[in-house]
Amino acid sequence: MSGQMAGQKSVVRIILPKLIVAAVAGALLWFGSGQLGFPAIFQWMFAGYAVLGFVVFVLLDAPALKTQSGWKAGLGIVAFYLICSAVYVTASSLLPQFDSAHEVAGIGRKLEKFKRSPEMAATLEMQTKELSAKADEIVAKLNQLRASGAGAGDVGPVDVSVPRPQSAPIDLSKMTPEQVIERGKQVFQDHECYNCHKVEGKGGKKRGPILDNIGTLATQPQLKDKIFHPDHWQADGYADRKKDKMPDKYPDVMTDEELEVLTRYLVTLKNTSVDTPKPIFPSGYAVK
Repeated sequence: MSGQMAGQKSVVRIILPKLIVAAVAGALLWFGSGQLGFPAIFQWMFAGYAVLGFVVFVLLDAPALKTQSGWKAGLGIVAFYLICSAVYVTASSLLPQFDSAHEVAGIGRKLEKFKRSPEMAATLEMQTKELSAKADEIVAKLNQLRASGAGAGDVGPVDVSVPRPQSAPIDLSKMTPEQVIERGKQVFQDHECYNCHKVEGKGGKKRGPILDNIGTLATQPQLKDKIFHPDHWQADGYADRKKDKMPDKYPDVMTDEELEVLTRYLVTLKNTSVDTPKPIFPSGYAVK
């Protein structure tokens, strides 16, 4: 009886200190990786390393098993293999799985953007011709002024605006609100907004603000204005970060439909527990 009690104590002494160390290490790895911006899947992986280390060190200090031979040894090897296989299969099934349909859909959206490239090139060529024609019109009117000696007020205003290129319109009225939001998420991915902005802990190199609560802080018209005119207003703490300035390319590469669904998605982000920087609007700011 006393031998059994001594054996029980030795097992407790082997497990308890390592369990405490593993729990502390796992907690530090979990919260530390979270603070550094790692996705949740990596947090679980780092915490899993602490559990794995606990198991390894317990096995290293565990009392030696009795030597087995014959069929018992073979059975032990098979049982060990089955246990390890079950652990590996179960753990891998809990990890995010490859979704071929999702990948194919993403490739299809990328191809669609490439298909639109010739259309955009043709549109840009047409715009160039329109601008050239309007420039010729202005020069002709100026020459006419010089010849007649008339004042500048005699020349009426010349419209030099050029329509933006547009893709085939999508009837959003035929889509459910959920479908519109999903379409907005796709636009967020397609235009790689995640390179600078984080949403739900995913993406971002901290060049731009976290967007989890942007729907509480800005309206859809204000977000549209920001995307197409980045200089119109800034997020708190980002006004002086010139190297992290938001690009001004989106009027040329994003259609009005994409802008609409993207901003509809963004205004649904209202997680007040996330510290999204507040918009800083200049005095007298109003969306035009």
